[in-house]
Amino acid sequence: MPSKPRRGTPRPLPEERPGAIGGTRDKNRRARTDSLLKAAEQLFLERGLENVSIDDITREAGVAKGSFYRYFSSKEDVSRSLFAALAERVLGAFARAERKLRDAAGPAAVRATYLRLGRELAALVIGEPSLARLYLQESRSPDVNARTPVRQLEREISAAARRLTDVALGHGLLRKVHPQVSSLSVIGAVERLLYAYFHGELEVDPLVAMQDLVLIVLDGIRVDETANAQRSTRRS
Repeated sequence: MPSKPRRGTPRPLPEERPGAIGGTRDKNRRARTDSLLKAAEQLFLERGLENVSIDDITREAGVAKGSFYRYFSSKEDVSRSLFAALAERVLGAFARAERKLRDAAGPAAVRATYLRLGRELAALVIGEPSLARLYLQESRSPDVNARTPVRQLEREISAAARRLTDVALGHGLLRKVHPQVSSLSVIGAVERLLYAYFHGELEVDPLVAMQDLVLIVLDGIRVDETANAQRSTRRS
């Protein structure tokens, strides 16, 4: 079973922390950092990353502009901090799936691995809907300035998806489809499902939708077990 989505994942703080951890100064630092991140997330969603200034963020957060640079070095730094925890969890889910696939003994194990990955990713989206929406909004736009951390995450997700396909192909568990074609096709289908979900167009639970997508994809590219058995018979 997938872990229950954790809402409000704590954002990483800058390395330097004044005072003792848990003390008044540390709590104030956390509160101001969180205020700036929440303001930035809301404005980024409304206007797009490149259309929001540091002045806009500090005004929305009710923080003096001079104080901004005590917590962040730039708008790109804010963007990176926003996505850091989510990126770690998404890429961690892919890494666990890759380890499972390396030990997979047959098509049933491949299916179970991909289904689990689908459930984990759907749970993350449900737990962090604003960040997921922001990722969809910005991940196909030019890789510049504050958008760089989002595009970096997009490349890492694409690379992780391709590694899964490479591992499954290496075990002879998928048909000989080019891994880039299959991985990008799946990523595109997932993003379209998420778009429908966030716009109120998805008529099923997102967890169910993700599992259905996995089954559709695997029924299309997994190795035919009967054909495999026939090949083994001919070789023997």
